[in-house]
Amino acid sequence: MPTNTPVPDGRLWFSPFVDAVLKGLGQIMLQGNRWSGVFILAGLWLGGWQFGAAALLGAGTGTLTARLLRFRPADVQAGLYGFSASLVGVVLVFHFKATWFVWALVVVGAATAAMLQHLFIRRGLPGFTFPFVLVAWVLIPLLRTFTAPASSAIAPLPTSNALALLSVGTNGYGQVIFQGHAPSGVLFFLGVLVASPRAALVGLLASFAGACAAWCLHLPLDQILAGLFGFNAVLTGIAFAEQPHRSHSVVVAVVITLVLQFALVLTGWLDPFGGALTFPFVAGSWLTLAVSRRGKK
Repeated sequence: MPTNTPVPDGRLWFSPFVDAVLKGLGQIMLQGNRWSGVFILAGLWLGGWQFGAAALLGAGTGTLTARLLRFRPADVQAGLYGFSASLVGVVLVFHFKATWFVWALVVVGAATAAMLQHLFIRRGLPGFTFPFVLVAWVLIPLLRTFTAPASSAIAPLPTSNALALLSVGTNGYGQVIFQGHAPSGVLFFLGVLVASPRAALVGLLASFAGACAAWCLHLPLDQILAGLFGFNAVLTGIAFAEQPHRSHSVVVAVVITLVLQFALVLTGWLDPFGGALTFPFVAGSWLTLAVSRRGKK
């Protein structure tokens, strides 16, 4: 889960604002670590300049919004107002041609996501990426009516069958932030690895689990290899990885997430709004936490 615990990862040689923005990028993968943010930003720029720029603009806008509205400084500095905001930026330039109007909506959407995030934080509730999902579900249908879609160039899959299978796990990491470029997924995985090796490996296993489940359901092989059925499981695995005494929670959460994802993908109910996005991760995590808390009573 997004963390606001200070991370002792070296001398703070960034300005506080830049540090908060980088941690916000790291929080996309639930890591409040500036170096995670550096790896994630590198992976986004590798996938395309517009993705890196949109992530920076989104995270910067979300962080600045939180500062201007005087939200709790420790939460702002931990990057808690940057991750949903940055995802809003990336999803808009992923779906639509990067015109001035789209860039303006990146700013508006990122600020809105930050304010929605605050509603969860001030009540002590785990909002995860739900603010991003809500904003995206509003803006994507709106933009579809009068904005040109982005070019749909597909990154080539590895030519070696063995390499393609091995890259399925890290491709799931890449798809968390809409990246089908295999090296981007590797960099995202490394970003989690530097902060939490356990979380990185659990996320990798969860990605493979999603791919295996999709294969059993006879879903398109190219989409399986691209990691499209693993990214929600990646986030869920990372979120519950740091519970060594409740390891069953990870399995339960990943299973619930995958059931929700495949139900939404196969029915297509959310396609008019931009798809399920990371909602299966959010809902699966909420359900797991609710069951876990009820079990304690």
